[in-house]
Amino acid sequence: MKAPLLTRIIKGAAARSGYSMRQLARETGIPYQTIMQNRLSDPGSWRLYEIWAIVRVLEFTDDELMEVIGILRKGGKKIA
Repeated sequence: MKAPLLTRIIKGAAARSGYSMRQLARETGIPYQTIMQNRLSDPGSWRLYEIWAIVRVLEFTDDELMEVIGILRKGGKKIA
């Protein structure tokens, strides 16, 4: 099964930025278990402050940022 779009964007930006998911959790203050068990499998469950923390830490391309905004505007899970 293909991962949701938001999950693929975040994982891609994390890899490109040199962060593991555990390091990303530490840098953003989001519990590792929350990221792994909830957010990545259910992109509609992200909180805005969590997305903002991730955007501040990772290096997203302009296109990725626009996709993230589009996903958030449409309700996350619906188009993931």
